[in-house]
Amino acid sequence: MRKVSILSMLLIWAFALGLLLVPSVFADDPVLPSGEIQLIVYTDGSGPAVETEFEGPLGQLVEIDVESLEIKDKEFSFFIHNGQKITNPNTQFLVSKSTKVVVVFKGEDEIVAAFVDTNGQVLHMQYGVDEIDLEYAEDSPYPSKPGFQFSHWSVNTNVTTDTIVKPVYIASNIDDIVVTVDGDPMLYPYNSIVTIESEVSEFTHWEDENGVIVSYDSIYQFTALENISLVSKTDGEEKPMVYLRDVTGIVDGAESFLGQVYLPTGYSVVEWGFIGSNTAENGQYLPELDDLDVEVKTLTAMLSSTGEFLTRIIGEGYAYTRAYAIIKDELGNLEYLYSDVRNKIKVIFELNFGWSTPVNEIEGAYVKGSFNGWSTSHKMNHVIKEGVNTAFELTVEFVFMKQMPTIEFKFYHVIPGGWGPGPSDFSGYDARWYGDGDANLTKSVSPINGAIQIALPSPYWVD
Repeated sequence: MRKVSILSMLLIWAFALGLLLVPSVFADDPVLPSGEIQLIVYTDGSGPAVETEFEGPLGQLVEIDVESLEIKDKEFSFFIHNGQKITNPNTQFLVSKSTKVVVVFKGEDEIVAAFVDTNGQVLHMQYGVDEIDLEYAEDSPYPSKPGFQFSHWSVNTNVTTDTIVKPVYIASNIDDIVVTVDGDPMLYPYNSIVTIESEVSEFTHWEDENGVIVSYDSIYQFTALENISLVSKTDGEEKPMVYLRDVTGIVDGAESFLGQVYLPTGYSVVEWGFIGSNTAENGQYLPELDDLDVEVKTLTAMLSSTGEFLTRIIGEGYAYTRAYAIIKDELGNLEYLYSDVRNKIKVIFELNFGWSTPVNEIEGAYVKGSFNGWSTSHKMNHVIKEGVNTAFELTVEFVFMKQMPTIEFKFYHVIPGGWGPGPSDFSGYDARWYGDGDANLTKSVSPINGAIQIALPSPYWVD
């Protein structure tokens, strides 16, 4: 009954808390759109008593007036924000969907141990009197971090004061990351912070291997998650920006994306996250926050030293993915930043084979294109044996940064023995390919819905 009573009081409080968000400035501020603060309240170890959102002017600093709250037998203890314990009840927080504030209340003789993951997520809250023998609840979320395995907790002794307990991880990815700077490759441990400095006298910005602008900092810091090549450039003009990098592969069974905000002096970041779209209609191949058919994933964790934020998307993901950030200049004006788009399309190759006499089996086929340096990474998962008028399809998924280019597809079929030497990258096999002349497969890939269908000449004779 005591728990129900507390919950009832908190629900009444939640209804009225909008009145308890006290703005720090009033008079000459710009007119701002509405924003939200995510608020989670704990009064015991059974889980959040309230999880809610409260509106206010986006980008404005407010105080949560905890002194005006009356919760029976409980008093304010501390906030948790960005994984840190904050005991000052007059702390100001930014109105933004990227702001998540945990408010912890406790009894007069109680102490609290908050288990908080490295991304700021509260995993478990343990209450006790005078002293706590730390114990992590089995039904609480298991600590996780891409490329790492949970090892132990940062505190392994009994605690007698309010304490933040964090997981300690060990790297499961033991391969070093290759960072190539202006043609010079260097090795760094996975997840380490890399600092590079350009030696170009008229430097303006860095670009990655896709020609995407990364940062305007000549001394640039980032996290080593995958191999990357960076080049100094001299033809840029400094401005606020957000960079997107597809780091899929650091987590099994998911697409992973890294965003990074660059801000000139005088700017601050208000909100950040990712936008996904599966339609090109109404320009949504360049998705923005107010588009009708997009999905927005606002994040609350950012690595302050580098301005990076990371997410994973379980399942097939989106055809069009980009990072976004809302920033504020020194006059309080808001700006909306969008990264280049990671495009993902499916191309279906319809293949028709026919012959009048038995031949050696066709072991497979490859699709090559200028998009990947003519690599043979896409192999047909199919084997054709003796037969007549056989047809099948190959579906290949292609990924591009920035705008989709015009691509030349070349189809190879691979047959063991019998035709003389094939291309060098099919060592041990003979190969024939289509892609020039009458069978040219050059395709202009503009923003689309669904898949591109490409049919090879039919029948495609093997003789």
